[in-house]
Amino acid sequence: FNLTPRYQASTRLLIEGLRENILNIESVQKGMTFDMSTVETEAEVLRSREMATRAVLRLGLLDDPRFNPMLKPVRAPHWFDGIRETYVNPAIAWVRGHVDWPWLTKLVDSKLKKPKRNLTQAQILDGAVDGFMGELFVIPAPLARVITVQYTSVDPDLSARAANMIAELYIEIQRDTKIEANERASAVLTDRVAELRSLVLDSQRKLDDYRNGTGIIELEGVTLLRQQISHIHEKLLQAEAQQAEVVARYEEARKHEGSLKGDATSNVLDSQLISDLRIREATLQ
Repeated sequence: FNLTPRYQASTRLLIEGLRENILNIESVQKGMTFDMSTVETEAEVLRSREMATRAVLRLGLLDDPRFNPMLKPVRAPHWFDGIRETYVNPAIAWVRGHVDWPWLTKLVDSKLKKPKRNLTQAQILDGAVDGFMGELFVIPAPLARVITVQYTSVDPDLSARAANMIAELYIEIQRDTKIEANERASAVLTDRVAELRSLVLDSQRKLDDYRNGTGIIELEGVTLLRQQISHIHEKLLQAEAQQAEVVARYEEARKHEGSLKGDATSNVLDSQLISDLRIREATLQ
């Protein structure tokens, strides 16, 4: 006898943990640190029925008679089929009606030709997925972030395409997951920016209302109140300087008061300069 050759193809996947840092929004994506449970989890994803269903549809195995029984060729009629329909089947029916032997009934039922059952598309798909999963093996490497995907078939081309298809589907799922997470992060950031913009506009509105209520006017980035304060401060410095000058002159005049003649002293003290100095001193005090 001859053995039908079977071909096995394999591919390897490196499992990496998801590391995200989108403006400190850790809650947008759930990071996945590496451990053995992570590798086992990803292996279960690879060998899941959902993954096998996608592979069957992507590979077009529903059009393959090896996976779709409805596409298997019908056996050519045999010369004995006519004799069976004419003589054998009626005789078996007569025996079943007159002899109540359970073992004989069971034997007869097993020998009768069963009609081909029409299958629904869902049943065909389930059968194809079962057959595909029966030849698929997912093996996580011990103490490593590597998973091996193996597929065995009598068709070497199918073996290679099936193993590669599982790997491609897994990569697509990972990529779609990251894209979806980035879209969620973008939506969160957009909402946050809109919220901050609203707060800024509200603060600016309150500031404008306060300025209008207090009469504060801003000219070229400097408020009128600030200008007034600066002007008063400048006048204060000038007044303090004048006070110091007046005090110095007055003290100098008093020192010479005893040495001057009465009329001269009286004239000096009664002069317009001394009067102005006394007025300024009183004003500043």
